[in-house]
Amino acid sequence: MKSLTLNLIFLLFIHCVAAQSNNSGASGPVILNHIYYFRPDSLTALEQTDSHTESKTKGMGYGGSEYELIMDGLKSMTRIKASDSIRFTIKVGMAMMDPSMMIKLYRFDAKKGKREAVMSSMGGPYSHTKSTENIDEINFNVEKSGTDNFIIIPVARLAPGEYGFMNMMMVKMQGSRSVTYPLFTFGVD
Repeated sequence: MKSLTLNLIFLLFIHCVAAQSNNSGASGPVILNHIYYFRPDSLTALEQTDSHTESKTKGMGYGGSEYELIMDGLKSMTRIKASDSIRFTIKVGMAMMDPSMMIKLYRFDAKKGKREAVMSSMGGPYSHTKSTENIDEINFNVEKSGTDNFIIIPVARLAPGEYGFMNMMMVKMQGSRSVTYPLFTFGVD
């Protein structure tokens, strides 16, 4: 009887270990709210980088202003081929939460050792530009995959360049005025 019990415990242990080691990552993300590049056979965690927002004025405000999202570095370490089927996945903590309500995808321009995305632009009294919102934001569709996993698919093919997902639920306050947004970055070559 003791050997039967020990054998059953051993088989249960082996089954649990095998189930954990077979998780190649393709079954779904492990870390909550972290964005992964999704391939049918594997997942690649996107590089996480801190960013901040900055307001820039032109001609002391008479030429308008821009509200930008800025991060250090010219390129992300995570690279994706433009010819690939580009999809991402995220595991959210609240099963009912729609990721498109909390996640934004931006295209960044590399300038002077930094990557910048224009979030909004306001025309000044002497500029001929109109005010616009979300200039560098990229639209995407969301598919549910299981209970709390979602697949994120850009609406249009992503051109070569630098990109980043901003999760607005992960904002970090540093002091009374400084706000930092974690970005999940990647580049398309």
